[in-house]
Amino acid sequence: MTSVPEQETEEYKAQKKKEFLDTIAGWKPSVEEQELYNDDAYWEQSAQQALDEQDKKLGWNNNGGGNGSGNGKGGNSSNNKKRKGVSKDKNHKNSNDNKDEDNDEKPDSASILLAELQEKGDNLFQLFVDKQGVAFCASEIDDHRETLAIKSSRFRRWICKRYFESNQKPIKGEVLKQITDLLEANALFSKNVKDLRLRTSSGNDDEIISINSDGTKTKIIHYDLTNHSWQAVRITSTGWGVENSFDVPVIFRRHSNQLAQVLPSREYPNDIFNQFMNLVNVKDDSNKLLLKCYIIALFIPDIPKAVLMLHGEQGSAKSTLQELIKILVDPSSIVSLTFPRDINELVQQLSHNYIAYYDNVSFIRDWISDQICRAVTGSGFSKRELYSDDDDIIYNFKRCIGINGINLAATKADMLDRSIIIMLERISKENRRKEQEILSELESIKPMLLGYIFDIIVKVLKVVSNGGINLDSKSRMADFEEYCEIISRCMDYENGEFIEAYRENQKLQTEAVIEGSPVALAVVKLMESNEYEDWAGTATDLLRSLESVADGLTVNTTNKGWPKGSGALSRRLNEIRTNLREAGISIEYDKSTDLKRTRIIKIRKISSNASIPSRKENPSKNERENLDDINDSLDDTSKISSSNIVQNRAQNQELDDMDDMDDTLHNSLDSKGIRQGTYFAGGKYHCENCYDKGDKFYMENHQCNDKKEA
Repeated sequence: MTSVPEQETEEYKAQKKKEFLDTIAGWKPSVEEQELYNDDAYWEQSAQQALDEQDKKLGWNNNGGGNGSGNGKGGNSSNNKKRKGVSKDKNHKNSNDNKDEDNDEKPDSASILLAELQEKGDNLFQLFVDKQGVAFCASEIDDHRETLAIKSSRFRRWICKRYFESNQKPIKGEVLKQITDLLEANALFSKNVKDLRLRTSSGNDDEIISINSDGTKTKIIHYDLTNHSWQAVRITSTGWGVENSFDVPVIFRRHSNQLAQVLPSREYPNDIFNQFMNLVNVKDDSNKLLLKCYIIALFIPDIPKAVLMLHGEQGSAKSTLQELIKILVDPSSIVSLTFPRDINELVQQLSHNYIAYYDNVSFIRDWISDQICRAVTGSGFSKRELYSDDDDIIYNFKRCIGINGINLAATKADMLDRSIIIMLERISKENRRKEQEILSELESIKPMLLGYIFDIIVKVLKVVSNGGINLDSKSRMADFEEYCEIISRCMDYENGEFIEAYRENQKLQTEAVIEGSPVALAVVKLMESNEYEDWAGTATDLLRSLESVADGLTVNTTNKGWPKGSGALSRRLNEIRTNLREAGISIEYDKSTDLKRTRIIKIRKISSNASIPSRKENPSKNERENLDDINDSLDDTSKISSSNIVQNRAQNQELDDMDDMDDTLHNSLDSKGIRQGTYFAGGKYHCENCYDKGDKFYMENHQCNDKKEA
């Protein structure tokens, strides 16, 4: 390469112009650069920059060095100095200015793209944050509008596409980061907050009310079809219809697992819902009504939905029932889920699925049960965004949850109170159908079934806009109960028919709670064997009495599931008090009248609203005693008639009175109502009067006539 001559000529400058353009392959000058074509100082600087780049590629050193010789690439320092251009003082200011222009090239491209986006207007391009502070952008993409999180991969790819269309070259990572960071900052400080939902929504505060022709106000429900065009169904008390994305308020967010829903049809036969029910293995009319109302309620936002608890033996199509409901209401590439080991993973599952159905569950851990209860009624969740900072990712949602298993997996009262329990029977071999055949039939009736469901919701909204209905008494799931009763009436069922079926199902919940709690079973057994209506004593006294009857129930009192102290017992009693009250047993707390003011537990029998499940008195040796999987060791949920309970009590009384024993202990109470007799400790039963001890059989036949010394 020749050195730059000390006296530059016009021919030299023209030559360097050509060399400069040839050096930068694919370079397209901007408008500003085209205006500078005739500026000699600009081309001097540009040519010098091109030469410097060539020197750098060849490894030449502007300070000399190189191979140490005065000749060659790096040794001629005078040539290098000449190559720097003419006078340093002359071109110093011009050089800095052009470097700034070169550095400003990337931000300029980003600024041009940002200006193009923001010129579209709010309906085509809108920045905002959701209620958890996450930045979003609602923008026109092709022929529709999409709502994308600014940090999402789809939004970044869309920016790359727009940049290439505007500049005819790929975007660099630095420019992409500049654009997304600026858009996120504008969204965070825009004070534009929207409540984004998954699958169904009642809109934002200014969009949830529709004014009817008669002046009445009604709620608007949108159902996201999750198709490519971002269409949604708009439902009011006057009708429903499919709206395009530009007509739908910005109220939905989407995840990659969601699949497109079919367009609903207004033409359907009157028995379309019964056609769907023929695909599932539900035979009982009451359960059919519960299931119909439950499915339609899934389309209504902002109300808690009961947890669908399915159980039954193998081959009873539990998973199939859940899959059909999931496909009908919330199509997804993931039909069923499994419980994770980490709470953050559980929150992630619930966040990305409007309907979260868990398959083949045999046991639910306490922390999972607690989180499900929070997700059903609506609550907030948080997790750290990065381990290196204190920022949190906030979640707030209501979800529809279902669980199936051979046994009833839920045992905690808090979760069972929020459930609908349906037991399915095994399908005989001659009545079995191929899964693909069932799914194909569902796809054929789904457009008509969706149209029928939306018509029912229109009637429901009309009833709600007129004041709704009044129920004599309400359960814990009061909103769900009220809406389902309205749904039932809109499907031409009799008034109160759903309520009656739901109340009967709540009795199953009570029985399931008692069967799932060894403490509840022991309390029931204690009160059945008690000849008086009341029991009173301290928590320590009660624990001793419950341990004395636990052996007959095959409950392992040494297991961690059994309370080891009075404090733990009080906590377990608080969990089951409501269900025991439904079963006819009341638990209250009081203080003793002495100076110590000891806490007294009072247990008494009251009128029962639910049957009390019983436990085998002489279970087989192979029966499991592990309370961590206690459902396997309990009998199937069943109703015990009042005549059977009376008969069992009579048999217990005969055992107590056999041989005409004048036993002063084992069925008597003192003046305070505290049970006397035996207590269990150290693996043996002890007599409190004579201090005799032995196994259960020995102490059942123990006669205590004379008090003995300890």
